[in-house]
Amino acid sequence: MHNLLVKDFYIIKKYLWIPLFYSFVVFVLSKNIGELAVVYSIGTVMIAHTLMMYATSYDDKNNSEVVLNSLPISRFKIVLYRYISVFLFTLLGLASMILAGFVLDSLNLLNISIELKIGSVIGSLIGISLISFSYLPTYFKFGYVKAKIFNFIVFIMVFVGPVFLKNILDYGGKNEGLDKLIIFLNSQNEFLLSLFFIGIIIGAGLVSFTISMVIYNKREF
Repeated sequence: MHNLLVKDFYIIKKYLWIPLFYSFVVFVLSKNIGELAVVYSIGTVMIAHTLMMYATSYDDKNNSEVVLNSLPISRFKIVLYRYISVFLFTLLGLASMILAGFVLDSLNLLNISIELKIGSVIGSLIGISLISFSYLPTYFKFGYVKAKIFNFIVFIMVFVGPVFLKNILDYGGKNEGLDKLIIFLNSQNEFLLSLFFIGIIIGAGLVSFTISMVIYNKREF
């Protein structure tokens, strides 16, 4: 398992300048957004998503799946490592955003703060989980080339979907059930909210992983 994660790191190491570059771009383009927690989350998700696509693209291009399945490595571990790599890429994305924020804060540019709130971390995990947990079963089924089209649609929906949903609710009138849920969540403290969303992430991850395992076990190489 460790060697598989190291493999991913070697694959993306020549692209490690990209996360930092993206971080500065995100801060510049999002300078008018008042809530920095949102900026950190958006940047982290974009970076983690980009690194995930580089890694899976490399595997597909070089038929890494064929090589891995010729080695004494269980398919369970092959699928599991790809899911774990999602959080590795998320950590790299978050670290890049923090570093870029530190540089901009030190230079007194864009009025950036390096204070990182738990909301930024949870927001990043939710965003990248929605994208990756939808993408990976499709990737294991069809490979990178076909899955990237589906992945692009999911990526857009993650960022545009909440705004689109809000407009629908505003146009159609308020939903009493949704209002109660929002009121309930707002009444909870940050720790309980974090546990709530972490539970959702774990649940979605288990469902996605199970689907990927069923698909991957049926594949022939």
